[in-house]
Amino acid sequence: MRYAKFPIILVALFCFGIAGLVTASEFDQSYLTAAAKHFEVEAGQVDVIIKQGVDIEDVPVILLIATRTKSSINQIAKVRARGDSWQEIITGRSISTEIFYIMIAGEITSKVYAPIFAKLSTSALGGIDKVALSDDEVVNMTNLRFISSFHDYSIFEVMAMRDFGKDFPRINNLVDQRKAEMNRLEKQKKKEASLKAKKAEGSGDND
Repeated sequence: MRYAKFPIILVALFCFGIAGLVTASEFDQSYLTAAAKHFEVEAGQVDVIIKQGVDIEDVPVILLIATRTKSSINQIAKVRARGDSWQEIITGRSISTEIFYIMIAGEITSKVYAPIFAKLSTSALGGIDKVALSDDEVVNMTNLRFISSFHDYSIFEVMAMRDFGKDFPRINNLVDQRKAEMNRLEKQKKKEASLKAKKAEGSGDND
């Protein structure tokens, strides 16, 4: 699979420029709405998770585990809120670390993600399901897949934004804005091509 690559400077502009136009609460709400849509759950179920007192970046992980195991979202949120690690939570639920793994074509140079993928790849012979990931690694992997997949956006650019130190609600907002701009430009390009074709067709009729 190929991903469009944009200059790092462009990522930096979105990370440090546009972010100031949206409040933190708007970042969070947009992020939670996207998570609910991606995992196909009601928005009210996401509200239940937040009321449990878990970190907002844990929400996609809770939804992933709950949907994969057909468990109660509230139940997974409760055990996370009481302090259970992700490794403890998936143990005994017929799933393993493998659900957090992502197949990627291309070299991974991210300072955040390269070590995680290295850990998974070096353990591949023994089975990815035998690899133990830290809570931070689980959150990073789950959100990487969620945001890049939901927005159909370059996974490498999401990695770059995380490397810049952005939290995932902000990354989600940046990607959403970037995709909107890309779609706008694409529509404009198609419109211009259509007008050009009609103009050429009209010129042909006059010959």
